Amino acid sequence: MFKCYLYSKERDDYLRALKRSTIAGEDVHVPDEYGFLAKEWKESSELGVSPAMDYVPDSSRDMQVFNHITAFDKFRLAYLNDYYTRRDEVLGQLKCAIYYTYSDLAVYRKAGDAELLAELKAKGIRLGSKLTKEVVGTTAINVAKKNSNQVVCRIGSENYLEMFSDYAIYAFPWFEKVRNASGMLMVVTRAQNCSELVQNAINFLLGIEGVTHEIYYPFTRTRADFLEHIAYNSDRIEIIIDDHGAVAFASKLFQETFDKKLDNGPPIGINQYVPELSYLTQFIEENGVPCQTREILLLTAEQKNRFFLAVPEMIRTESGCRGVHCVLQPVEKRKSTLTTPAGTGAKLRYNFSSIIGESDSIVQVKDCAKRAAENNSNVLILGESGTGKELFAQAIHAASSKKDGPFVPINCAALPKDLLNSELFGYEEGAFTGASKGGTPGKFEQANGGSIFLDEIGDMPLEMQSALLRVLEDNTVIRVGGKKYIPVDIRVIAATNCDLWKKVQDGSFRADLYFRLNIVTIKIPPLRARPEDIPMLADYLLESLCRKSGIKKPPISAEAISLLKSYSWPGNVRELRNVLERCLNNSRGSVITMEEIPPEVRSMYEPKDTAQQKAGIEQSRKPFSVDDWRGYNKDTVIDLMRRYGGNKSRVAKELGITRATFYKRLKEYGIE
Repeated sequence: MFKCYLYSKERDDYLRALKRSTIAGEDVHVPDEYGFLAKEWKESSELGVSPAMDYVPDSSRDMQVFNHITAFDKFRLAYLNDYYTRRDEVLGQLKCAIYYTYSDLAVYRKAGDAELLAELKAKGIRLGSKLTKEVVGTTAINVAKKNSNQVVCRIGSENYLEMFSDYAIYAFPWFEKVRNASGMLMVVTRAQNCSELVQNAINFLLGIEGVTHEIYYPFTRTRADFLEHIAYNSDRIEIIIDDHGAVAFASKLFQETFDKKLDNGPPIGINQYVPELSYLTQFIEENGVPCQTREILLLTAEQKNRFFLAVPEMIRTESGCRGVHCVLQPVEKRKSTLTTPAGTGAKLRYNFSSIIGESDSIVQVKDCAKRAAENNSNVLILGESGTGKELFAQAIHAASSKKDGPFVPINCAALPKDLLNSELFGYEEGAFTGASKGGTPGKFEQANGGSIFLDEIGDMPLEMQSALLRVLEDNTVIRVGGKKYIPVDIRVIAATNCDLWKKVQDGSFRADLYFRLNIVTIKIPPLRARPEDIPMLADYLLESLCRKSGIKKPPISAEAISLLKSYSWPGNVRELRNVLERCLNNSRGSVITMEEIPPEVRSMYEPKDTAQQKAGIEQSRKPFSVDDWRGYNKDTVIDLMRRYGGNKSRVAKELGITRATFYKRLKEYGIE
């Protein structure tokens, strides 16, 4: 039976003192009615949790909490959404916050009073926070999980942590027997808000959770057992999709043909079950296109690609439900195996040993890339122009399980908008004027069994982003002018030198595509952030250039190395290679000295006097901002103009000011 004291300051002060003495191990009399609390406090103390802790530590937070949500949880939350939303609203009106957790006590949903939610967030209770006794000591939610089938309450100083002493915390565990699913609900309100009315309302709203499961879910095997048995054992490969795009039925032969088991659990979407058939949902829409027969390529249980004739028909029940019934008929005497066109894919030139440097920043990035190579998740490489994004992409591919497959690079910014579609997805014969006879596979087909590298992904047009998203979700492509869905097994590595998230925010890049690509992020540091690597890089690049030219590699003087390390390298490693190649061509002796270094690099640090030179170097290495541009003198502006070859837009951008403002400063300084 539910029992919880109403809050009183006198009782709370007594419990606070009793808790302090108990934790300190003092010989104190504990009344029988509080024996269970003393036991909980001691257990929390022995676990090393400090009662003075004022923030739930982020180290215990589950940052992947949404990845753990089960198909049944998604179904349950959607099916009971109206009830849960109304319950959350009622609790909010009662000045309460509600938290939904998995059985491991990680929070995955929260609702209720906004002010209280913000207050608790400031104490570290957020999505992903784990409320186990090892993290927060004993409180209602971890006590209820351990040994209760009813609502448990801890009010004020009954809670172990002092930061919870201003609140009343209620918890209830739920369990769904049919699917062996479970979770926890926790309601928090301020202790002084704990009237008898509020307590009774919370007890009712939490306790009814189990009843709700009992009422809503016994529906799986009821009225249609006989009809389903007949349909299930038919000799046809057939499937039914409901008006929500979920698989309502698949015959036994369908499941066996494609090794796709369908149990009595929550519905699964067709885009997850058989992505190649997700196009069928377009026929269900109220004003959708008429059902059309189509040939489609599917992977069978024997891991062979075979063509099937998909014959769909609309279903309309007396209750108004809509769906699609589709029968698949094997197409005989048709070449069905898909192979990667011979000779496709770029020749790999790099691996992880090609990434030169021993600085902490580059070592960390290499380690991250090596971990990425161990799985087949999509990778997003970020870095300025010239930092070696394709080098990292090739290294990841060369170390991955797809290393024997092709590596196909494509620069999304280099192709005209009207050619990008056919270049990526290929085209069928007759798709457009001049289309090759027999059609041509696109880059995705060419990369089948390997990796595709999408460089400058941030410059891809929005309409192409939609097509790319479909490939990533369904693992199929359809050629321009074609009707067949062709399955592909690829790993996508994308790269950009722009702020992709900023593009998402301004609407020029799709958020759903961003999250599809941004599974593993690798940020390559610019060369100016790792100057200690420059001697090693310079030696490696010189050796490569000399080997190519068939000449002996000259050493670089210490003075020249010092200058190279001090330069800001806006073009990164690519610019360093260019400078070294020019040094070789300008070389007058057996050693590369300051004299051979190009003037635009050397002039930035030519001394006016020693003090001025040092000050200028230090100043040039500081980041520019809108607020501090006035701190730079005329000489600094002149140096920047030299560095960027008089490009005023680049200099204004470096200073963080508009071109109009920059022109005013040039006029003030008397610079032409």
